[in-house]
Amino acid sequence: MSIPIYKIIQHGSTMIGFLVIFIYLYTVKGKNTFYPKINKFKLYLSLVLVFIIAMIVSIFIFVKTGAFIGIGRLVVTFINSLFISYSITGFLLDKNKI
Repeated sequence: MSIPIYKIIQHGSTMIGFLVIFIYLYTVKGKNTFYPKINKFKLYLSLVLVFIIAMIVSIFIFVKTGAFIGIGRLVVTFINSLFISYSITGFLLDKNKI
């Protein structure tokens, strides 16, 4: 039984990513970190707004290009929109724009 190289690379990189995250969390666990006070309403509002915008843009692109919109594509679009909203909101919080 031979395993294609792309599957080895895909799953190997996932395992390396988990290992890097685990090592980082293990090294940071005992350190005293500063967590600034943030306005949770603004945080959640910005997360929801960016999520909705990302979903609308993605679905608009699917409709405009005539691509098939199946349940799998909607699930992936939903998950990607979540990641995009967390990333953009995190960058904005880091720069104190919110």
